[in-house]
Parts: sequence; structure tokens; C-alpha cells
Amino acid sequence: MQKFSVKSVAITTLAILSLTACNQGPIQTTEPDQIPTNDVIQSEPENEVKEIKEIVFEEETDLYIIDVVSPEINSYPELNQYIKAMIDNDISSFKEEVTNDEWYEQNIEDPMMRHGYYSRFEIITFTSKLFSAKFNNSIYYGGAAHPMSYTNVINYDLEKNKDFKIADLFIEESPYVAALSDFCINDFNFRISQGDEWLGDSGWIAEGAGPEESHFISFNLTAEGLLINFDPYQVAAYAAGPQEVLIPYSELQEILRDDLPLEFDYADYMYS
Repeated sequence: MQKFSVKSVAITTLAILSLTACNQGPIQTTEPDQIPTNDVIQSEPENEVKEIKEIVFEEETDLYIIDVVSPEINSYPELNQYIKAMIDNDISSFKEEVTNDEWYEQNIEDPMMRHGYYSRFEIITFTSKLFSAKFNNSIYYGGAAHPMSYTNVINYDLEKNKDFKIADLFIEESPYVAALSDFCINDFNFRISQGDEWLGDSGWIAEGAGPEESHFISFNLTAEGLLINFDPYQVAAYAAGPQEVLIPYSELQEILRDDLPLEFDYADYMYS
């Protein structure tokens, strides 16, 4: 059984608002194969009213439950198409996995033990030039001890109608991977020195935040800096939940491209 519903949320761009969809619990980072969420919306001082609709998709069978809430923004059809393609890709992958893999061919007598795919979004930044959002996804395989969680992100140039990947932010051939890795590892180790009980394994951190581009593909562009998202198991145990590191733009300004749609003065933000 499938069910769609739409909920509209009006956003006046004269104000700074907060929009956060309900989180679905802790969230392996993946990117869709083909494409055509302290959460602040930074809005341009325009007379336009931006409206965000919450698109709800629900599907329930004897084998699985799908429960997804995604955004749709008026006046941005290309962005909406991009978001829908990403969501559709994840739903399709989930269905294929739980229906075709022999490991999951089981008789699930308890409805509470059915497989499940859940997704909620957070809008991190929304200006006239930039849309940045995080999608917290959770997949549960019937009988497992806990869900497997991962994060998808969109950082979308609204003027050029293109999504930014991590490499697109930096000057070509610059050592951006090493810079991101060094900052994140130092930040995590600092937290350990301050008694963070969840980040007690420096070896785990060095591996999960080491100098590989794949470790930094989940990111959001914020006014304060580049927000790197680390899913459960990447730098700490599942119980620690997802982790984040905020890297001020000032720490990256020598290697950042100067034509990014960042409508804030990153020179004012310094790491302390």
C-alpha cells in the first residue's frame, strides 16, 4: 500500500528561520548512482516568500515498511527533480535488496520485525544562490539488533542548477583532502583530550577521517564553515551516533575556490 501526502510550510525570506524534520535515529555514507537537516535557514532579504512542502511517501507490505519525508521548494523545479531522483534511487535500492537477496528471504511473522527504510531531512542553508540539506536515512533489516544509518547530502547552486561535490569546492590540484583530514583528526583528538567518552579510539578516528576523499563526501555548506558529517561506525562506535566537524572557511581560504555561492564573509569566522 502506497500513500502520498503533502504538507506546506511557508517561509518568509525576511527572517532567519529554523526547519528540522523529525530525526529517525542515528544514521555508511552513499551517493546515488544517477541523479538528472541547530539547523538554520539563511534567507535573502527579498520580498519573495519561499514555500517548502513536506512530501510524505509511505509504502507498507508484508515484507517491508517505507516512510520518507522529503522537501519540495516552490520556484525551483530543477532542484526538486534532483531531490526526487536521489530519494527514488534510495527507495529502489532498498526494495531490490530486501526482495532479491536470499539472505532476506525469510518469513517475518511479527510485523514489528519487518524490514524498513526511513528518511527525514534537515535544511541547513537556504539563500537565493545556495540550498544545502542533509537527509538522515535509516535502514532496518528484520531481526537485526539495530538499524543501519547513513547520510545523504545536497549542496545545490540555485543559479547554475548543479550540485557541489567535495572536490568542486577547492582549487584544482590543491591538497584539500589532506587539509580536511588534518583538521578533523585534530578536532576529534581535542575532544578526546577534553573527556569525550564516545571518541576514545584515536586509531579508529585516524582510519575513518584519514586522507581519503570518500571520507568527506557527506558535507554541508553553512554560514560558519564547512560541516563534515561522519556516520556511525566511521570514527566511533554505533552507540556514539553520527559525528560532525565544523571547519571555518578561514581555515580553508587558501585552497577554496573564490566563485562559490557563499554569501557570507568567511574571513570573520576563526577557529578557536
